[in-house]
Amino acid sequence: MRMAEVTLERCLGLEDLVALVDLAESFSSEIYLHKGGVHVNVKSLLGLACVPLRRGERFTLVLHGTDEEEALGKLVRFFSASGSSCREG
Repeated sequence: MRMAEVTLERCLGLEDLVALVDLAESFSSEIYLHKGGVHVNVKSLLGLACVPLRRGERFTLVLHGTDEEEALGKLVRFFSASGSSCREG
């Protein structure tokens, strides 16, 4: 099992969430996001849509599986890459 504290460095719009789910689904590991007592499967678009994620916020990624190390690296890069031009309100 791997865990990492992540700071969201980008704004996530719907297209970004779809890309995140696609990225997560490319790995066999279980991948969960923990934020404020809420735990969601990162492979679930509906689950991610239910968790407000704003730039600058911190959350924990928890991964378990044979490719967890590779998945963690790519997910951390995803959250730190320059993102969409969505507006945060």
